[in-house]
Order: sequence, then structure tokens, then C-alpha cells
Amino acid sequence: MWLPLSLALTMFAAGCGKKDAPGEAAPAASGAASGAASAAAAPGVLDRLKDAVSSEVTLQHKAPAVGDKRKVEETGETTMQMMMGKQEMKFTEKTAAKRTEEVLAVDGSTVTKLKVTYELNSKESIDDKKTRKTPDLLSGKTFILEAVKGQVTVTQEGGKPVVGPAKTALLKEFKTFGQPDKIQAAINGRKLKMNEPIPELSAAFDEQMKATMDDGRGGLVMDSSRILLKRKDGDFAIFEAVVNAHLTKGMMRGVAFQTTSELAVHVTDARQIKTTTRGTIGLSPEEKAKSKASLDGTIQQQSVSSAL
Repeated sequence: MWLPLSLALTMFAAGCGKKDAPGEAAPAASGAASGAASAAAAPGVLDRLKDAVSSEVTLQHKAPAVGDKRKVEETGETTMQMMMGKQEMKFTEKTAAKRTEEVLAVDGSTVTKLKVTYELNSKESIDDKKTRKTPDLLSGKTFILEAVKGQVTVTQEGGKPVVGPAKTALLKEFKTFGQPDKIQAAINGRKLKMNEPIPELSAAFDEQMKATMDDGRGGLVMDSSRILLKRKDGDFAIFEAVVNAHLTKGMMRGVAFQTTSELAVHVTDARQIKTTTRGTIGLSPEEKAKSKASLDGTIQQQSVSSAL
């Protein structure tokens, strides 16, 4: 409920810098201003109003607790178009996932045992007008992930081990499960200022992104990243993350991408609620110089989580 109020206050504060011209009568108080003045009289509300228009935000991480539940919905679409001489190739990949997660055990701030139930986990690719759907090995199933001494095991609810492609698919989704969240550690308790570089956060973001995306075969290199606190919307801190990276190995060697993400993080527990990413794919400058091919593509992704 604080989102409309914070936006109104921001606009009101921006207008306060304007001085009345000599001889002009001062304008009547706006509804937003008079409403804010009335609300300020209530105990504790003034502090919240000041925080709404503040240029600083402090995030306090709240450790997960046994019994915490959330629903996660993710969508993604990647397109690529390559020209080699007069030959054109087009490729599109679409993904969608819906799952619920329940915390079963924690170690400090790290979840070490998690129950995951999939409603949907689909992927399809379109190549030369042919659509290929990857078998959905997770939908309608519940899994238990447990991290012990750096090793992650996957079982069914009854304790039977999960093996084969289903286990591989699940561990790919949870590559950093059981590991401390370095991004949260970099921002926990820090007073962050709008549009001020956060080197420690950028470094943690690079490290975690590389651990999540790189399987070793592509030789992912993070060229640079920049993360800034852009604004505060009610109880959410909105960050912008700009990433540049390229691949140095395998069939995708020389492919580069740039993405810009907007991340909504809840101020009171530092939990990421929504992430929207858009980006472009192309060839690195070095590859362009020696290649006769051209490559253009786009990336769109969104992830939304909500407590249950």
C-alpha cells in the first residue's frame, strides 16, 4: 500500500525546490501534501514517509526458517539469427517453469534441505520452422534436495534416490544449492546510496553468475558488470544489473552477450522478489574481426517469487 504514497511523495519533493515568483500567491496545498501532513501526525508514520523519499536504503537480510514456503514462476525466450555467406539460420528457445519450494533445514543463513514440487518445467526450440520439445522430467513430481559437506543428494519424498536425467536436470536448476549467498552477504546491513557503484556486490554477482551459468565447456568470461541501486518503490529496493560476458570455448566460442536486469529486493529481509532481464547476443570484437559470419540475438527472462 506504500507504493502509490511513495511515488506521490517523490513527485511532491521534486516540486518543493521551485520558488514562487515575486508577487505570486503561494499555491494551495495539494491533496498529496495535505494528506502527508495529516499522516505525519501519527506516531511512527513520519519515519516511514522520510524513508520513502530517502536517497539511501539499508537492507537487512532475514535468515530462512524451517517451514518457509514460496512459489516461483519463470519464463525465458532466446532468439538467434546467424548469417554465413548467403545462408541464414534462425533459432528460438522458450522455457517456462512453475514450482513451489519448502525449507526443511537450514545452517545459519543457508538452506541445506529443500522440498521442491514442480508444476511445470518445459523447454522447446524452434529451428528452421521445426519445433522440438525437450522431455519434461520434473513436472508433477516432488524432490528433496539435501546438502551435506558440499555434496548434494536428491531423493523422492519416500527417500528413494533420484538418478539419471531427472537428477541432472534438477541439479542444473539448483547449481549453487547449499552454498552461502555471496550477493546477500555483500549487501546485508549496508547503507546503499542511489546510483553509487557497489564493487563488492558486482564482484559477488559475477562470481555467482559464473557459477550458475558456466559448466566449464563454454569458458564463460565476465568482462564487466555494474550493479546500482536505482530507486525505492515502497518496501522494495530496485537494483539495475548490467552484465557483459563472452564465451571462449566450444561451439559457442566468440559469442558475446550484454544483459540489463531489474531486480526487486524486499528491504526488510533482502529477498529477491522479481527479476526481469533483457539483452542482446552477438559476436565479440575479436571474433567479428576474423569471422565471415554474423550473429544477432535477443534474451528475455523473468522470475517472480511469492511467499505461501
